Amino acid sequence: LLSWCAQHEAASAASVLGGFETGTYALSTQPIPADTTLRIGTETFCVATEGVGVSPVHARRPCAEPTPITAPFTWHNDHYTAAITTEGLAVDGRPGQARIEVRADAGDTYSSEPGELIGELSPTGTPLLSTSDLDAQVSYRAKLETDSIRISADVVVRFDHTPLINIDIVLDSDGTGFRADVLFDSGIESDSVSVSMPFDVVERAHRDDDLLPHDIPDDLKAILMGQRETGSVDEFPVHDFLALSDQNRAWAVLGSGNRSCSSTPDGTMSLGLRRATEWLALTGLSGRSGDAGPAMYVPGARCEREVIHRLALVVLPGPDTIGRLVPLSEAFHNPALIADVDGEGTEIEWRAFTESLPMTSLAMEDGTPTARFYNPHNEPHPLTQPRPRTSLRGSDLGSATELEPKEIVTLAVPFDPPPAPMGATVTVLNPTEVRVGPSRSVPESEVLDALVRRISDLEQKLAENSSERASATGSAAYRLEHLEYVLDRERLELQLSLELNRRLQASTDEVSIPDHADPEIADLGWELNELRVKRRIFDYVVQSLAD
Repeated sequence: LLSWCAQHEAASAASVLGGFETGTYALSTQPIPADTTLRIGTETFCVATEGVGVSPVHARRPCAEPTPITAPFTWHNDHYTAAITTEGLAVDGRPGQARIEVRADAGDTYSSEPGELIGELSPTGTPLLSTSDLDAQVSYRAKLETDSIRISADVVVRFDHTPLINIDIVLDSDGTGFRADVLFDSGIESDSVSVSMPFDVVERAHRDDDLLPHDIPDDLKAILMGQRETGSVDEFPVHDFLALSDQNRAWAVLGSGNRSCSSTPDGTMSLGLRRATEWLALTGLSGRSGDAGPAMYVPGARCEREVIHRLALVVLPGPDTIGRLVPLSEAFHNPALIADVDGEGTEIEWRAFTESLPMTSLAMEDGTPTARFYNPHNEPHPLTQPRPRTSLRGSDLGSATELEPKEIVTLAVPFDPPPAPMGATVTVLNPTEVRVGPSRSVPESEVLDALVRRISDLEQKLAENSSERASATGSAAYRLEHLEYVLDRERLELQLSLELNRRLQASTDEVSIPDHADPEIADLGWELNELRVKRRIFDYVVQSLAD
């Protein structure tokens, strides 16, 4: 899929830039103007874009070869002061930033159950420094090993003139039963945290205690039979960033693809990097009640692979967080494509359109470009110019000059096309990258043998239940029928898990997907889905029976 994306990415860049003059250009697909730097390979590029369109790259500087740091390295700009020592990253005098903490986790793929602290990854060796006229980059390695797990991280911290400190973490691990989170200590005391979600930025308490307990009254048991979190929750979803602020300053953590976050009243923010487990759904978790999903063995959930995490710490003065943070976040998550053009065109710039709000889609409707924007702010936000407003199907809804708080709209954004291609050679320098390496996780034979034994036990229980059902009547018959569905569903879940893992054990290519469905897997899956429906129906049937 990524190879396909890269091919179309290159073709799209060539169609836009094919009529440009020889040079280096930034192709922006996000509408908010941005001023940033990008390090690509051994060069750093200074990029200023004016919305969707093409801008020339203002500066392109070579980066020095990495050299060992023999003393603490410091960086200062208009937004922060940072230092890197053998202990890691410090920002504005606060040490221990971007530290990676590892805790035991007894959960499954659905729910985390963090336990005791196992430790933190400790920097090893000597940090390396590489500088250019535009930025500085420090890289170091950190690791943690115990008798049962191994975790390593190659960390790259990059500083430039912006409020962002870019942090790349290449994380790898072996073992299971743990989670790894990256932590930032802002020192900002606050009762709530701002968290970006799709189409919104929400203000959220650090902990949600407004949950039902694990044990609930009988009248609720007849209704709330599905999965639910119990007690309290302090881990929440996140889309682009989380931020804390007071009257003097604001800190935000940006994460590309990191979808879980937590925070504390004393100013610590964290993003989840990895959870290593082996089961799709477990029973008996202390923080969850109800049927969460199938009991299937999934060794791939150990996440024994390299994953590149793209993060950034943003440091801003003053309390107005969201208004300044959203443009920085959009530039971070949607960086411009940088491309070299070798051609005979005469154009050096193409401006399609500019807006001051995030855009989530851009498409053609009846020959007119239309874009979907949203307003994450808590107050109305003006557009850069009046724009025709349309429905999802392109119907005219009049003109829009501003967006209401949290409003999502579709607007017509007509613009002139880029110059016609003239056969230029276009080379994209920062194509879409593959950030997830191949999995090393394989099924363990001992676990598969245990699955065989559990399946055999369930078959025996099903036979015994069938004998009892033959003579049962009334409510007892319904309860035994329900038990049959419960037992048979678990048997099928384990059988499907067993067959999938046997194939994984014998496979030399776990990434490719066959053109035709495996008939045994397809039959098991269909039968399991039927049983899951019957089981859920009879959950309600037996709840309605009189004691």
